Amino acid sequence: MIFKKLMVGIALVLALMLAPAISKADVVELSPGRILIEAGVGLLDYGDFIVATSHKRIKHYEILLHTPGGVAYTCIAIMNHMELLQSRGITFTTIANGFAMSAGTYIFMMGNERIVYEGSEFMFHGSLAQKTQANRDWMKREQTEKYNNLFRIDSWLRMMLKRKMNWSDDIIKYLIDGGDQQFMSAEKAYGMGFATRYISFNKQRQNIH
Repeated sequence: MIFKKLMVGIALVLALMLAPAISKADVVELSPGRILIEAGVGLLDYGDFIVATSHKRIKHYEILLHTPGGVAYTCIAIMNHMELLQSRGITFTTIANGFAMSAGTYIFMMGNERIVYEGSEFMFHGSLAQKTQANRDWMKREQTEKYNNLFRIDSWLRMMLKRKMNWSDDIIKYLIDGGDQQFMSAEKAYGMGFATRYISFNKQRQNIH
């Protein structure tokens, strides 16, 4: 009886922990052709993204990003879907205003035009780089399947960075394998070509006056 109550309690705790990632919809269609990706990208947000990009008469979409990231597989699915639509002549403008980190960084990269506002921040990382070397070695030995899955995610991210940005292998290795988190400012992103357009609030204020 005690064991049963304990298991029920554990199940409830896990449900509460996983609920935001599973059920919270953070891909919002603001209007046809304009999509907001905010908060954490959850497991079910891929479906919302497909619906929001399914308008037959719309050939260009704006994606507004203000997100700390989210589930890796959702990120990959969204990126793959964007690339599929691009192969059919659909174009995207991705806009970072605030922070577009982790999954948000990689989704931003997929834009044909990539606009970043002054003060915004990006964050790169790989799945395995967040773990210590000792933990990676243990996982490779004791949890081989999980290790291989994370390794494949990182390999895919390296491939996409190379294809989209054509950065050197050393830069990509640093961003994916160089540690827990690699931050990039709006100014640096524009300077490195990660963003194709940089919008300064100072210039906007000057134009207003």
